[in-house]
Amino acid sequence: MPFMTLAQIGDSFWMPQQASESSGLVDWLFYLILIISTVFFVGIVIAMVVFIFKYRRREGYTPKESPSHSLGLELTWSVIPLIIVLALFVFGFRGFMDQFVPPEDAMQVNVIGRKWYWSFEYPDTGLQVSNEFHVPVNKPVKLVITSDDVIHSVFIPAFRLKKDAVPGRYNKAWFQATKTGEYDLFCTEYCGTNHSSMLAKVIVQTESEFNNWMKSQISDPLEDLTDEQFAQYMADPDAFIAANPDLGITQPLWKKGEELYKSLGCVGCHSTNGTKIVGPSFKGIWMAQRPLADGTTVLANEDYIHDSIINPLSHIAAGCDPVMPTYKGRIKEREIAAIIEYFKTLSK
Repeated sequence: MPFMTLAQIGDSFWMPQQASESSGLVDWLFYLILIISTVFFVGIVIAMVVFIFKYRRREGYTPKESPSHSLGLELTWSVIPLIIVLALFVFGFRGFMDQFVPPEDAMQVNVIGRKWYWSFEYPDTGLQVSNEFHVPVNKPVKLVITSDDVIHSVFIPAFRLKKDAVPGRYNKAWFQATKTGEYDLFCTEYCGTNHSSMLAKVIVQTESEFNNWMKSQISDPLEDLTDEQFAQYMADPDAFIAANPDLGITQPLWKKGEELYKSLGCVGCHSTNGTKIVGPSFKGIWMAQRPLADGTTVLANEDYIHDSIINPLSHIAAGCDPVMPTYKGRIKEREIAAIIEYFKTLSK
């Protein structure tokens, strides 16, 4: 009962809410160390004040010979701290093993850090999403974490989980969410200009909600259209949507492009208001003459935008470093078409 009471403090005092199996143990250990440290600190300060007053220098008082050795006292101040430290080690090691040794039946999610967004891959289905990922409640989830560029770090406060994302290396961690809801994921390793905007969401759902979400992500209505239907959709989106309510298309193609601009992490490097972040702004990009690093210019038409997404190093913008990753294999042709349609709206 005292252990549980200590663990529950973190859910109502200054700690984030507890939303995973391991968060209670982490909070309990934190408060246990805090209480032990506070007791020793207060005790030592009180003893120090008492000794300062009691043994202060006084007129007419002759100091007595001080003791040079006390076996009992030395054993006391050696054995008691040793027992406390060993106990804390046992609890801490148990918590460490609980957090970093996932169950064999854990669902795997691959986490990839890139400047400045997160990608999440579900290897069982091949699904890849950016800046938010969904998991079922009360089911263990194993994270396999890496980076494509510099060192990042995954931190989910509500789960008391933190693990570095290191290029060329795979770190593992796991959690089992106990409450449905949305939880923040931060990068806690400084990674450059937009480090503070490298945010994501963990969406914890019931198992049925998670399964429905997964089905909706795997089955993309845009990809289900025939080439003829897709051409009609691009030519007149409103008329196509009204005439085909059963196809699952509910918004114009440019709107899908705007969603991709945000979900694929483009927003971290490219603004839409004319401000340069890392790469050039997308404002007014469509059919504009874009200056390149080699001194030439190029017309920003469909071919240029397509090549810049699939092979970004083929067209390095003037004043920018060649740091954009390729999206080859991570984006579909119709999604590129959606992004192009979105860029057209930014030039109006």
